[in-house]
Amino acid sequence: MSKEIKVFEPPMCCSSGMCGPVPDESVVNFNALIKKIEADGHKIKRFTLNQGAADFEAETQVMAVLEDEQLKALPMTVIDGRIMKKGAYPTHEEILSWL
Repeated sequence: MSKEIKVFEPPMCCSSGMCGPVPDESVVNFNALIKKIEADGHKIKRFTLNQGAADFEAETQVMAVLEDEQLKALPMTVIDGRIMKKGAYPTHEEILSWL
């Protein structure tokens, strides 16, 4: 059974984070990681704060962490409703170990 993987990200100028003169390298690397994970048959849903506020609000535990830690808690990875990592994007190895 496939697990639900959600990544809540800080505000970005576009949904992929790949725009602007110098894209954030961690976002570039995470985009590549998503392709690997999806090739393995898993689906990752991404939500940016400025483009998916309702998705953030729907996750009460994400909102509680944000109230406490503010934007430094983002990005935050949630798998099947459980916060697995906050403040940085997960590695391929971390995601595989959580699945």
